[in-house]
Amino acid sequence: MKYPDPTYSLLIIIAFAFLTSSFSSSANTPKDDKERHRQITKQLKIANETLRTDIQKSWKAAQEAKRLSTNFDLERLLEANIYIANVYQQKGKIDTAQLILDKAIPEANLLQNDTLLALIYHSIGLNHHFKGSVDLAIDNYHKALQINEAIDIPYEAVRQLNNIGLLYREEEQYELALDYLKQCIDISKKNGFKRFEYFGVSNIGYVYLTQKKYKEAEEGFQRALDISDQFNDANSLCTANYLMADVKLKRKDFSAAKKYAMTALEIAEKIDYNVGKVFGQRVLAEAYLMEKDYVKARKIINDCIDYVKSNSTYMYYQDVQDVILRIEEETGNYRKALLIQKDISARKDSLAQIKAKEKIANSEYKYQLLKNEQENELLTIKNTSNRRISYLATAIAVLLLLLGLFALFAYLNSKNYNATLEEAIHERTKELQESNSELERFTFITAHDLKEPSRNLISYSSLINRSIEKNDTSNIVSYASIISKNATQLYKLIDGILKFSSIKQLDADKIELIDLTLLIREIESLLADTFEKNNVNLHLKALPNLKGEKPLMLILFKNLIENAIKFNDKDEKYIEIGSTDSANGQKIYVKDNGIGIEADYADQVFEMFKKLHPKHEYDGSGLGLSICKRIANLHHHNIGIEANELGGTTFFIEPQESSIS
Repeated sequence: MKYPDPTYSLLIIIAFAFLTSSFSSSANTPKDDKERHRQITKQLKIANETLRTDIQKSWKAAQEAKRLSTNFDLERLLEANIYIANVYQQKGKIDTAQLILDKAIPEANLLQNDTLLALIYHSIGLNHHFKGSVDLAIDNYHKALQINEAIDIPYEAVRQLNNIGLLYREEEQYELALDYLKQCIDISKKNGFKRFEYFGVSNIGYVYLTQKKYKEAEEGFQRALDISDQFNDANSLCTANYLMADVKLKRKDFSAAKKYAMTALEIAEKIDYNVGKVFGQRVLAEAYLMEKDYVKARKIINDCIDYVKSNSTYMYYQDVQDVILRIEEETGNYRKALLIQKDISARKDSLAQIKAKEKIANSEYKYQLLKNEQENELLTIKNTSNRRISYLATAIAVLLLLLGLFALFAYLNSKNYNATLEEAIHERTKELQESNSELERFTFITAHDLKEPSRNLISYSSLINRSIEKNDTSNIVSYASIISKNATQLYKLIDGILKFSSIKQLDADKIELIDLTLLIREIESLLADTFEKNNVNLHLKALPNLKGEKPLMLILFKNLIENAIKFNDKDEKYIEIGSTDSANGQKIYVKDNGIGIEADYADQVFEMFKKLHPKHEYDGSGLGLSICKRIANLHHHNIGIEANELGGTTFFIEPQESSIS
């Protein structure tokens, strides 16, 4: 018996499945274009209106709008995808949402639809906001705000004003925060936007909460609760309750705090609102903690941290960890508390980079990417795509065949040569990888640190212009002072970056034997005014001579001395510079009686832009010790820190095994 060719059987099965799928999907699709448009509009409206009250309903409506719009209406298809991204966002799947939104930007530009483009930028801003990437969030909110102001859509503009204000609050720039939030409230009242009036009011309350003005904060949150009762928005009601719970907690009204937190949790569970669940659990656990009910507090906060990890709500991780830390400290679990403290410190230092590099490559994301690529093809190329793909595939096949033959020929003729180069290439690749890694980190943190003062210059200049337009000059002097401060900070950053970038290698012609005693005395003369102003007492012990570039060594020791003066809150500042013997030669030290540095941060202090203290306490570029490390390493020396008997810090410089000194 002759069996049929399996290839034909497979083709028949595929064709049958395709026809069945097509028939099934088209069965519920209206034949009349007007009716189809009406149904799409209806589903998009449901998706928008239920996003904050019934996420599952919003999801189903957006998916149905997407199905009806595919191969029919590109603008509605794009809008449906944006709502789908927003649902992912509300459920904490930020990376999936970002995947969809990144693809949506070029499509909105191609369609020249500014309304949808602004909506995309706003959603991307929310993504970065949830992930704690403040600079990127503000940038995208501003893009959306500029578009909406240009095309005069106040309802959308107030959303951006509100969120920008909230981010400035998180950055502790309270004047800017209040300015944006008050603009949000004014426009909302003028246009009857109760929801955004609520947002503005609650976030102003949040500003007062951050500033520990608890009475004003409670008044703001009560007003937010009153407004949220006036419109059907479970999300807003949930938020108002957990904010009120938080301020009640701060005012030590634990009973009221638990009541509001439980209400917030009930609403959050009902509408599947991640942020409400996290905040509700955190405040509830903290209330039990302050009542010394550690069993309940631990159970609730452990459930909360598991939820944060599983739902990618990164920006709240530290708040939850802080509560866990307090529980362990108060119950005497100091070893566990120390581990948590290290975790908190590590996350504070690296969270921005982790978020920037983090990629979740599970099957859902890959499926979504493939699906979007298939469904969002432009209708104008639909009829010619198959023919072009066929021509392209043929051309690629021929090209690959030629390249394969060429590669085989080249391989046979260069096998021995490649073997000779392999080791050298491996070493060079390793060097390049290390260099690229340093460059990537340098570029990332440089851009981050330069953006903040630049953004402040723009923002406060805008405030001055607005004040002049309103003929209100009462705050101009204050704003100008802030601009001057940020301009100075920007100058210091640029100056530090230029210095850091210029120190790449030693010049053999400039290496000399340096008398370190004379070098320190020269620095003492340069800093005479600083020494007198800060009551510095410098003790100089016996120092060796050292081979190196004198200008670089002057920078190194000048930075260490200035560091010892800056981070010292004593009336009399003591600095001792000397040397001791070590296994590899003379170990030079700079000892002070300053505030000291914890052992956990011994390596981090030498990282670029690393600051262990808030910028309002100690100014500077954050590059001084990075420059010291680079200079020491170029001279084949190691640099490190250790505690001393004075309670301060001792910086030491000692030769590596193969030193030029």
